[in-house]
Amino acid sequence: MRLVLGRYELLERIGRGGMADVFRAHDRSLERDVALKMMRPEFAGDAEFVERFHREAEAGAIDHPNIVRVLDSGASPDGQFIAMELVNGGTLRDLMRASGRVDQYAAAEIAAGIADGLEAAHIRGVLHRDLKPENVLLDTESRPKIADFGIARLAAATAITKAGELLGTPQYLAPEQMSGDVIDERADVYALGVILHEMLTGQQPTGGTTPSEIVARRLRSDPRPPARLVALAPVMNALVLRALARDPARRFRRAADLRDALLQVRRPAAPVRAGPWVVRLRLPSVAPLVAALAVLTASIRDAANRVDRVAALRDALPTIRLPAPPRMPVVAMPRPSLAPVAAGVASWRARHGAPQRRSAAALMALLALVAAFIGGTLAFARPTELRPLAVATSAPAPTAAMLANTSSPAPSTSAEPTAEPIAVPILAPAAAATPAPTAAATPAPVVATEGDPAGTILAFYELISGHDYASALGMWSDRMRAIYPPQTNIWGRFDRTRSIVARSASVTSANPGSAAVAVDLIETLSDGTIRHWVGSWYLVRSGPGWLLDQPGLRPA
Repeated sequence: MRLVLGRYELLERIGRGGMADVFRAHDRSLERDVALKMMRPEFAGDAEFVERFHREAEAGAIDHPNIVRVLDSGASPDGQFIAMELVNGGTLRDLMRASGRVDQYAAAEIAAGIADGLEAAHIRGVLHRDLKPENVLLDTESRPKIADFGIARLAAATAITKAGELLGTPQYLAPEQMSGDVIDERADVYALGVILHEMLTGQQPTGGTTPSEIVARRLRSDPRPPARLVALAPVMNALVLRALARDPARRFRRAADLRDALLQVRRPAAPVRAGPWVVRLRLPSVAPLVAALAVLTASIRDAANRVDRVAALRDALPTIRLPAPPRMPVVAMPRPSLAPVAAGVASWRARHGAPQRRSAAALMALLALVAAFIGGTLAFARPTELRPLAVATSAPAPTAAMLANTSSPAPSTSAEPTAEPIAVPILAPAAAATPAPTAAATPAPVVATEGDPAGTILAFYELISGHDYASALGMWSDRMRAIYPPQTNIWGRFDRTRSIVARSASVTSANPGSAAVAVDLIETLSDGTIRHWVGSWYLVRSGPGWLLDQPGLRPA
């Protein structure tokens, strides 16, 4: 069992970075598990690495829910260490590998959390400068936490690295960061835009397979709109393109502005499922029917009374006896016309009507009126509508990926960017991207290294081991660049190199204008192959320093 300062009990190694290992450890003092980052012994004597380690501890002291919190730091007999909160949800890279493409609304929520953490760091004057999916951890609730401020820099402080040195992972660097210009918070905004584009589409915005090709495309080409690759909300497509603008003046000025824009991207409300329609029929009131029956009854009674009166009149008529007319002599007279009698009868009928026939017609008309009233009431009854019930639905939160390291991931067989803060790894080409012809790297300015010639050789191979090819090219003389084209003799030559360690470097001859240095080198390739080189380097003086002018190396 290994203890650090008699307090931190190391349980297992969960990550390995460029200059440190990360362990799951148990804090015996506070009885909790932590992530303990230990600097490897071979870097303990390098002042620049020690300073970067301390700077990461200082940046992690920012108290924000979207930044990995630093609990303790210092030096121990085992080396420099940083104790941090243990984040168990894996990295954002793990989530992207597991899902391929992240839903745009889940991606907007994750990116808004990252932007909020960046804003907290920027307010305190800290720039991350190496933001990438491997440096974003996810807790068990899929909340993002920014980690690895190893190459962060105070915006108002002097940079530790030499002028012209390219730090960070090329796939996530802003154009002004690649060209060596002064950078501000908008460089971190650009890196977050690249991460957002990759979450949505699974591809880099400008493409490229080698570091030199990535740099050339990013400096010359505009990013591909993500909406051409996947279906996106217009507001999401617009804010990604604004974050990836080549001109910093066209980007979001602050991370908070990007965060506010992302929070406006909301999942549309779920459609309400229509329920069954219910029709309720109202029974008609019986009052109209009762009134109709009353009218019908009165009409029938009136008709019966009229019939009785007519019958009584008919019974009385035969009892009237007229006196016998006097016998008159028979005189031949013309037969009288019956027309006046018929007219009188018609006049009487017109005044009194035919009792029986008129009563029957009135009864039939009344029954027809009642039937029409009842049928109309049933036919024109209005149904009562019931409103469908609204059903609220919610989308499941994205599942966090499996546990991974809490700092920089260990090397894998895939061609993903490595976690080395100053490394320039090769990124595998995107599935749908068509590689463009290889473009020449941007020429680096000639920078003569001060000090002795042997120190210049050691500095050159340190830059090569860190894949900082632009700064390494700055240590070549003009003659060296003309004889050995940098595109093939630096970028192409060392893309598969993991590290070069100088076992010895000694000056064998020197004069005011030139010098020769004997070297013994061990080169380790990315597949683990080891090469041994011996020979000499010839240098020329440039001002107060030296430039590499001619190699003379051979395999040992």
